[in-house]
Amino acid sequence: MTCIAYKDGVIAYDCRITEGDVIVSDNYNKKHETGGLVIFSAGDLGLDEDFATAYITKETDTIQNAQGIVVDNGELFICIIVSGEVQVYQWDKAEARAVGSGEPYAIAAMDTGATAKEAVQYAHKRDVNTGAKVRTWTVN
Repeated sequence: MTCIAYKDGVIAYDCRITEGDVIVSDNYNKKHETGGLVIFSAGDLGLDEDFATAYITKETDTIQNAQGIVVDNGELFICIIVSGEVQVYQWDKAEARAVGSGEPYAIAAMDTGATAKEAVQYAHKRDVNTGAKVRTWTVN
């Protein structure tokens, strides 16, 4: 899937896209801006606009499994879609968070003092679906 991590106002994310055990791309930008939202998503490919719509309406007919971090007017949300059911959670910016298949590794790394970028780099060492370049974006 991927690894997207947040800590201290910075969101870090890898550039790898996989389908099963095949690497499809190591240069995919997982940051998408639409309708005033900044979305960092993982899961079903090519559904970025549908993911934004699912976040806004809390409904989806097109996405079965995805998750991501959404920045909405400077506030942080996690949007999780499982079997077509949409769940949205807001959290405190003081709390480090991560989503994707590399989540447990990134959280552990941040718990020991790693930055968001270092956490995604660490997840790359343990999670085969996280990899390639790590990009960062600062939350305003």
